[in-house]
Amino acid sequence: GNVINFVMETEHLSFPEAVTKLAEEKGIPVPAVSVQEQQKEARRDMLREANELAARYYYRNLRSPVGEGARAYLKGRGIDNILARDFYLGYASDAWDGLVRFFESEGFDLQVAQGAGLIIEGKRGYIDRFRSRLMFPICDHLGRFIGFGGRSTREGQPKYLNTGQTEVFNKSYVLYGLNWSKDAIKAQDQVIIVEGYTDLISLFALGTSNVVASLGTAFTPAHGALLKRFCSQAIIAFDGDSAGQRATLRGMEILHESELQVRVAVLRDGQDPDSFARTFGAGKVREWLGDARPFREYQIDRIISQHDVETREGKLSASTELVTVLSELNSSLERDEYTSYAAQRLGVLERSLAEEVREKLGIDRGKPVHNRRNVNLAPAEAGEELREREIIRCLLQRPGHLKDLRECGITASDFHHSDYRRVFVSLSENSSDPEGTAIA
Repeated sequence: GNVINFVMETEHLSFPEAVTKLAEEKGIPVPAVSVQEQQKEARRDMLREANELAARYYYRNLRSPVGEGARAYLKGRGIDNILARDFYLGYASDAWDGLVRFFESEGFDLQVAQGAGLIIEGKRGYIDRFRSRLMFPICDHLGRFIGFGGRSTREGQPKYLNTGQTEVFNKSYVLYGLNWSKDAIKAQDQVIIVEGYTDLISLFALGTSNVVASLGTAFTPAHGALLKRFCSQAIIAFDGDSAGQRATLRGMEILHESELQVRVAVLRDGQDPDSFARTFGAGKVREWLGDARPFREYQIDRIISQHDVETREGKLSASTELVTVLSELNSSLERDEYTSYAAQRLGVLERSLAEEVREKLGIDRGKPVHNRRNVNLAPAEAGEELREREIIRCLLQRPGHLKDLRECGITASDFHHSDYRRVFVSLSENSSDPEGTAIA
């Protein structure tokens, strides 16, 4: 390799980022593609400078008398002064124009600060966007300040407020904490993904530092591509409530499509990584993360948990959903493996579930083979086969319904299972079929 490849590998940078870094260290100008691009990059530099100045202002506020209430809040969440310093936490006071006046004292262009999403223009001039909020600076993976997340410290306003989309900040491309955690992620070849700022900080406090937070937004392919640059494995550790479970399902598919090996660390409803870490400590956190399950198992178990599989209707509904999920797996080996797992968890015959999946895929079924090993097995079919069995059982108990079915156009050819087809023919002809009747 060469020096550029070395910097890309050790600093986890893309090729353009590595070239720019080396050039800047040697004082070599890197020409932009065009004059227009040069102007855009200069504008982005100014926006990042505005965010860095604001971070300093908020940082000082937190450590001043005006930040006393915010410091008490942090203490109650287990975030001491060292953690607050390491993550550059700050405080936006309740003053309408505190940050505006700070920028003016620094001689900084207020229009640039507005472009960075830090101040807004009111009827009487500029006012602060963030007020009465604990401030979490957000950096890109190179450590440049690009935005903020603000947690309200008073009632009557949204709990969290993030920087709006700007030329340097877009939540669909940014992961909180990656600037601090990228080395640990690279070293362990694994990332732990949480939802919120305090989730990440609490795990860091216990020595788990290969963590990023999704900023409370839906996971995107850009997030997956960014993480793929640093590792090959991901653990999703979202909150245990229903919203967290939905976010988990969305996120794990995107990460899987980004060719990351995905597992899910499950929490009970009402728990989140922050409260779990503060309640149970480092040992339990390591155990919890170590027990993370392959995401397909999580997906299958969640589907089953949403149905009462002790009832016939619940089992049929669950099997229908599972067949859809299993049929979407591209790898036949993966499909076979998780078909076996799903059949076991659902309590049905693996062969029956596999046949349903094959039918969903448009693959012809093989003719069932009965021999000494399987002819006497009590069938626990799923999907279509189970429905056919119940129809035959109903007809055996109430033969009068046969006329109703025939009037609806149902014939023997509508039965996929050969045994049930034969029984239907026998019933239609008013003849006996002991073997088929016994199976039904």
